[in-house]
Amino acid sequence: MVAGETVIVRGAQEHEVTIPADASDGDRVWEQLEGRWIDFTVVPLARAEVTLEGDVLTLALTSNLAGPEGVTVTLGEEAQQVLLEPGVPGMVGFDLGEPREEMADVLAIDLEADGLSQRIERGIRVTRDLVDIVPMPDHWRGGMCLRGGAETGDFGETRADIREGARRCGGDQKRGIVAHPPYMGATGYVFATWDEVTLPVQPPAALRALVGKGDGSDLGDGILYKLAVIDQAGTETIIAERVVPDHEWLEIEGDLSPWAGETIRPRLIVDPGTDDNTTGDWACAADIRIETLEPTLVRVLEGTGEAFRREPAPFPVAGLTVEDLRGARRGWLRYDGMGLSGTGETYGSYAVLNGVELGNMAPAGGREAEGVWEEGVGVELSAEALATLDFRNRFVLRNPGRDCFKVRRFWLELELADGRRASSLISAATFTQPPGWLYAEGIGVGFEDSITVDIWFER
Repeated sequence: MVAGETVIVRGAQEHEVTIPADASDGDRVWEQLEGRWIDFTVVPLARAEVTLEGDVLTLALTSNLAGPEGVTVTLGEEAQQVLLEPGVPGMVGFDLGEPREEMADVLAIDLEADGLSQRIERGIRVTRDLVDIVPMPDHWRGGMCLRGGAETGDFGETRADIREGARRCGGDQKRGIVAHPPYMGATGYVFATWDEVTLPVQPPAALRALVGKGDGSDLGDGILYKLAVIDQAGTETIIAERVVPDHEWLEIEGDLSPWAGETIRPRLIVDPGTDDNTTGDWACAADIRIETLEPTLVRVLEGTGEAFRREPAPFPVAGLTVEDLRGARRGWLRYDGMGLSGTGETYGSYAVLNGVELGNMAPAGGREAEGVWEEGVGVELSAEALATLDFRNRFVLRNPGRDCFKVRRFWLELELADGRRASSLISAATFTQPPGWLYAEGIGVGFEDSITVDIWFER
């Protein structure tokens, strides 16, 4: 039954049962009738599948009501009518229009039918980002080539290797491709060539990846990575090269716009370099993707909207400009935590704002068993981080030590150049890492991922 719905139950007598209007989906409601108990499970008015294709938001609604019913679907100031038959999806679409500026909010869609109601919430954000435009093919083929020889899939006794796997670089482990160029008896390169993919005509595309040198390896002369394109004629073109000299992850990118609208095979090449020094060439590549060449305004639909809940700024200042933000004397990242060690070799975690490393998170232990948060903990922003501030800021919490904790209510506090105190809105969502922690709540994030939060200043 739906919250607020009334049903007739017939036994020796007829009984009218109404489910409380404030009941939540999944609740079990018990009623005692004629000395017996009967239970009702609360379900939504309709099951909803919400998708975003371009700028059109589409809802596929499947009614949980007993019979056909006209339903009013409202988004903002626009309302549409749809007749829902039990078990048969009904479609409703809303044109959101082209995005005009960066934003993030909770999108609320209201359903109403014969006095019953339901609210569907999804996160919606518009960001100026590099975004995936076609997926990388699932399958790739590996091989090698010795200097002066031909490419082959037979590695023989060379100890060459290229396969799926995970490797840690600079303390940060990522999963993708691990490799080593041939080094026994001869040297050369190894490669991974993906199946065909067709590029869009617009927008212009780029092939990007993170490439690294595994922790614990001899630095040698680094590892030379190349990105390449093989066109329909079989011609290979190198579109990017980068040497990774240290134990770290670095970005490599190549421009795919010359092949707009064409079908290509992307390729990654791992080479010991011009000196043919294969010492410690523990190679790895991750996050291999085809995305827009330049940042573009993109609207994305995400989850239930929980990650986009915001609270008012603790220290609001009207009319702030980007220059005000970046000219601040000092700044702090604020948050609440429970179980967060922050520092220490074993369970240290790290704060990154707009790509700038801030060092360790400040400890925020609280008292887990009692449900007590440590509130308003602060990490000071470096001058480099202050210089990156904008109306939208991306915070990343890295947890390589696999500490178990939860954090919430992230915001930025600034001391402006004129001495005024200013702050961002509060990003109110709660994040737990890992999802299965005993005291988990909110949004669960697995150890394989970092916690990522957008922090917004009000324009």
